Amino acid sequence: MSVYVCDDPLPQYLGLFDQTVMQVGSCGNNGIPYALLETDDDDSFAWAERKYGLYKTNATLLAGPS
Repeated sequence: MSVYVCDDPLPQYLGLFDQTVMQVGSCGNNGIPYALLETDDDDSFAWAERKYGLYKTNATLLAGPS
């Protein structure tokens, strides 16, 4: 497993599972999640992969293989 650190604010959190399921959620100002969407829609998964890739490109590897 690799751990990356990104200085950019993250407006939502993403979960990508088994190349088929995507989760996106929002947190309140206190950092506690209050909404979660889970789908196996191909277009949604592709959007989440692109979004993850953008943040990973701007992140720094903290630990693990690249």
